[in-house]
Amino acid sequence: MPDSALARRFRTAAGSGAQDGFLLIEVVISALIVGLIVVGLLSGLSVASNTSADQRRHDAAAVLAAESQEQLRTDPASALEALEVTPHEYTKTLSSTKYTVTESTKYINNETQASACTSPSEASKQSGNYIQITSVVSWAAANSTYPKVEQSSIVTPPTGSALEVNAINGAKPEQGVAGVTATTEYTGVESKLPTTVEGSTGANGCIVFGAIPATAATINVNPPLGYVTPSDSIVIPSEAVTLAPNLTTHKEYIVNRGGRITATFTHEGNVVKGESFVAFNNELASPKYVVGSPTYTYEAGEEERYTPLASAAVTSITTPVDTGYPTGNLFPWQQEYSVYAGDCPKNSVTETANPEHLKNPSALVAPGGSATVTIPLSVVTLTVDTGTKTTPVGTTGEALPVKITNAACEKSTANDATAPLYVHTQKLSSGHLENPYQPFGTFNLCVYDKQNNTNYTVTYTNATVGGSKPFIYLGSGSVGEQTLETATTSTQC
Repeated sequence: MPDSALARRFRTAAGSGAQDGFLLIEVVISALIVGLIVVGLLSGLSVASNTSADQRRHDAAAVLAAESQEQLRTDPASALEALEVTPHEYTKTLSSTKYTVTESTKYINNETQASACTSPSEASKQSGNYIQITSVVSWAAANSTYPKVEQSSIVTPPTGSALEVNAINGAKPEQGVAGVTATTEYTGVESKLPTTVEGSTGANGCIVFGAIPATAATINVNPPLGYVTPSDSIVIPSEAVTLAPNLTTHKEYIVNRGGRITATFTHEGNVVKGESFVAFNNELASPKYVVGSPTYTYEAGEEERYTPLASAAVTSITTPVDTGYPTGNLFPWQQEYSVYAGDCPKNSVTETANPEHLKNPSALVAPGGSATVTIPLSVVTLTVDTGTKTTPVGTTGEALPVKITNAACEKSTANDATAPLYVHTQKLSSGHLENPYQPFGTFNLCVYDKQNNTNYTVTYTNATVGGSKPFIYLGSGSVGEQTLETATTSTQC
């Protein structure tokens, strides 16, 4: 059926509206694409601008680094040496950007180009050295892709000698000790003027003093607080060294944090009182042992000295802890300390007749650490009778003075070369020792009878936990187990 005029008009209007809708969508999409292109273009221009600015800052930093390098090349060797210990830092502002310039130096090996101040194991490989100068330039800028500029170069060795000080911890493998202060004193060959240079070891445990215009120097080394030497001392004696021209002389020192041992005295499993003990380690420098006693004296300074003193018996004793060695004075060897009661190595149970096959307890001391042990004692059942051996009357009730001399240790040198500690005194209690528990070994015992002005002496040996049972008779003409001696003021026990 043919279309009416109205129908044709309707179809024409509907087609025109659909085309208008498609045109609107095309316009929106085109606008979005144009917007994205504009944003990308602007971002690209911003990045390019930032990159250009960052590149300019980098180029300016490179110029500052080059200027620093040229300046360092003209500095005297003494100034370059100072930069190894304390780097120099300064700032400079260019085009509103603040730059920080850090200048430092280090001695490097002339063969490997590695740092001259390395590990102790490398010391034998070093001879002559060069100085490496380094300039680092940094700046603060948002979104910077160039955090810093670093330039280094080599300066030929200056005329003079070099001295390297290595501080190691004595462990295996060895490690460097930081913070050890070293002072080098020398007199210039030409100037004849005394010069003192001081510095501290770095993380690798060494420091190099270079450009020394002398062939001899004196080294003073001081470990950090709490560190001790293999001699259980905090003092390292000054040392004179001979320097070879244009070469590096190496000096090595061993230090580590001191530790301590606490010993508790026992007899047949029970806690008892003792007077002193020995901590022996074959790795120690001579003497190879330390005496632990309840009281001692400590003298600081160049002649630092620890002196153990005899005192009343106690159940537990700790090796020295004092201002010079706040964690203890025992060097932390990787070998255990052998610990036993007494005043010298002769009191070791392995040094005496030992039918019970006793073994000394041992303890491993960690750097700055504390170890604990229990150590056995023997017993001395002394009986002082008022009568004679043939006519005993009974034990004396008088508190007579007693002196016990550790005969095995009379000629021994106590730790740190102090006065020997081998004489212990106490009193009788109802005819017996107040403190009968004693170390193993041979001892001389003396009782002074002030009423008769007479010394009574007896010698005994403690070879077992059961110990010995000496007798002393105060009666006139007593003989047998003791020796009588008329005493004077100067010879009383």
